[in-house]
Amino acid sequence: MSEIICRRIDEQTPSEDGEVGERALMGSGRKVCAGKAHRSTSGRGVAPSIELQRWYGHHPQRFGAFRRRYLTELGDQRHKYAAARLRDLAQHRSLTLLT
Repeated sequence: MSEIICRRIDEQTPSEDGEVGERALMGSGRKVCAGKAHRSTSGRGVAPSIELQRWYGHHPQRFGAFRRRYLTELGDQRHKYAAARLRDLAQHRSLTLLT
C-alpha cells in the first residue's frame, strides 16, 4: 500500500510541493472552491464527524490532534466502506486526504 497523508486544504498545492498521487477532499460543513482543492476524487462518506469538525474549528494549532482523532474515526463502522474505497485508491499511488 502507498502512503496516506492528511493535510489542510490551504497547504501547498501538488505543483508547489511536488506531491503526486490521488487527492480526496473530505466533506465538511464549509464550502470549498473545487479549484483550490486540486483534488482527483471525493472523500464523501469518510468526512470527520460533526463533533470532531466542531471541536477542530479549523484552528491550525489543533491540526495535529485533529489528524490523530480523525484517523481513529476512519476505523469505525460508519466510515468502514468509504475508507475501504480510499484504501483501494491508495494501493498503487499515494493518497492525500484534504481537510
